[in-house]
Amino acid sequence: MNGHEAINLACRDSFDVFAMRAFHTVEPGTQYEHNWHISCIAEHMEAMYRGEIRRLIINVPPRTLKSYLVARAYPAWVMGRIPSHKFISTSYGHEVTEQNAMACRRIMKSEWYRQCCDVSYRRAWVQYSNPR
Repeated sequence: MNGHEAINLACRDSFDVFAMRAFHTVEPGTQYEHNWHISCIAEHMEAMYRGEIRRLIINVPPRTLKSYLVARAYPAWVMGRIPSHKFISTSYGHEVTEQNAMACRRIMKSEWYRQCCDVSYRRAWVQYSNPR
């Protein structure tokens, strides 16, 4: 197994690792600063994926990557494992929901994502319709 294969395997197995890798796709030029709370959120999101948690409230201060982890990276990670999985996203404003959907789309359209998740590009995954 070469280095790229090992990284791809780690991304498929761990949402925490996937989120680290995907960050630069949605925030190019911004330094990723990992902290314990990110691993804690990622652990709980993985537990949701496995069905161990059915409801989850995450209370953290603003600018601590909650929206990135929950509304951008997590849907991409799950759909890389289960392409038929669907998500509904909502927020206080249409613009925020749109930004999250577009960021998730950027992750899923990236070359590293397609290699990591071993998926072929399917237009239906990354289409976005403007509800206006």
